[in-house]
Amino acid sequence: MVLATGDLADILRFYRRVHGLNQTALGELLGYDKTYISALELGKRSLDDVGSRRRICEALQLPPHVLGVTDPTDTDHRAMLQFGESTVRLAEIARQSGHATEAVSELWPLVARLEACVEDGHTERDELFDRVMRETDALLDRVDHTSLFNPFSLHEIRLRGLVATGRTKAAMRLVEQSPVPTTVVAPQWRVIELVTVAHVQLLAEDRSGAAQSLDIAIQEAVTQRLPHQLQRIMRTASKGLAPQHARASQSLERIRREMAA
Repeated sequence: MVLATGDLADILRFYRRVHGLNQTALGELLGYDKTYISALELGKRSLDDVGSRRRICEALQLPPHVLGVTDPTDTDHRAMLQFGESTVRLAEIARQSGHATEAVSELWPLVARLEACVEDGHTERDELFDRVMRETDALLDRVDHTSLFNPFSLHEIRLRGLVATGRTKAAMRLVEQSPVPTTVVAPQWRVIELVTVAHVQLLAEDRSGAAQSLDIAIQEAVTQRLPHQLQRIMRTASKGLAPQHARASQSLERIRREMAA
């Protein structure tokens, strides 16, 4: 995670790549010329004074501590490791969508905050998760839906977040409210969601439902040749669903042999 390193050169290059900016445009944003930006990115110049680093953080909408600036007002930058992963992945999905520009503009501050959060832990994770999802819902209303960024894919991320924040009952209710796809959904997302749904069902002690979800997931993972999802299925099925674990393991081994042939 680039932002968690605190390296100014890497962060500037990452910001430009995400936003599609050249060094001249970034310089205009920060109040420097292209030559100075180039020197910063190459490590030929450093920016050691607190005021300049704080100003860069404000311009790029970064939490000040990302560049080593202590800010007592920045109290909500901590988030738990287990939830941070899924929310950062949400921002990555938005970046990869066909309409990434606006999505990135909206999610850059979120990604900055959460990548730093992963390092520290968070005691108010429920509040953070709920705020993130509200912002995401608002973003969905403003940008075109794509095969990766749509209510269906975010439904799976929301399920993971509810589980990570200890709200199994809310997750189980959400399982029963799967949204109707508003666009063509990337095929792998159906498998990803099924495995997550099975995890929720197991937590809710619905073993029959979990077994059914994993059976469908295995079939689709084999059809789409998704070895990573078969591994997820195996991890989920290890919690007491031996037949599904065995089927996923056999299917994974078969795919590996075919790929090696």
